[in-house]
Amino acid sequence: MDQAPASLEASGPTAGTRRRLAGLRVAVFGLEGPGAHAAALLASWGIGSLLLVDPYPCERGNLPLTPLGPDALGLPRELAVQRALEAGGGGAPAEASRLPAVTRDSVHALARDCQLLLGCFDTGFASATHWLNSASLRWRVPAMYAQLDGRGALVGPLVLPGRTACYLCWRMRLVACAKDFSAAMAREELLARQRRPALHERAVTPALSRRVGAALAREALGELLHSDDRARGAPGPGMPFVRAGPAGPVTPVPRGAGACQEAARRSPAGRAVAGRRRQRCGDLARGRAAGR
Repeated sequence: MDQAPASLEASGPTAGTRRRLAGLRVAVFGLEGPGAHAAALLASWGIGSLLLVDPYPCERGNLPLTPLGPDALGLPRELAVQRALEAGGGGAPAEASRLPAVTRDSVHALARDCQLLLGCFDTGFASATHWLNSASLRWRVPAMYAQLDGRGALVGPLVLPGRTACYLCWRMRLVACAKDFSAAMAREELLARQRRPALHERAVTPALSRRVGAALAREALGELLHSDDRARGAPGPGMPFVRAGPAGPVTPVPRGAGACQEAARRSPAGRAVAGRRRQRCGDLARGRAAGR
């Protein structure tokens, strides 16, 4: 929180920057970890309004991963974060979605009037992330994503509808390029069937949750401040795909052609493996694009 004025000052005059941010609306989907930290930072930086989307109850295991206290237990996480932001004072107006549950239709309805979407749901609710991706493309609203589990974290990608690949394309490339494709694909198919966010059941450290939330908030701030420049064709700061380990440094996730294409160039057997990978990824992608 203490770094907010410095971050704003680095982007231009504080007063002018705050005026730009005051007219913007950001939706944060998923508040059981990094999303809650990102929402708190964005509110402290003067975002015009925040839409909080996570109607699922706050559990004791959520507390170390969020800026919430014991009084949040049992409340919908979106309502608990909203109350925490209001109690802190001086931040942006925050609105809870008040949804009974997150569905494809509700995600599309909520995303329409926002200037930026942040997808932070746990991998156990991968469907919500893909619904957010389809809403981003439908309404042409930029979206950023963050994922966190016991093995590490991913911050990114930034999806600019009509200008970059979408989240689904990126995710399928990530799976196709995994060293152990069969294991990665089996896990992806399992996640596609689950609809239960449960970040606190994974071996996640509170420090990594805060770190990922701060990184996501900083990148969101950069996108909000430079989106007008990008619309005019001026270069803006791009968002790298960033992988953060529990203790190691933050390093870029490779964006290249990937292991499957490299294998296809090396041998007929490699071409066969690459073909099977594309088919399985394509089957899963088609199911997700259809909203299943």
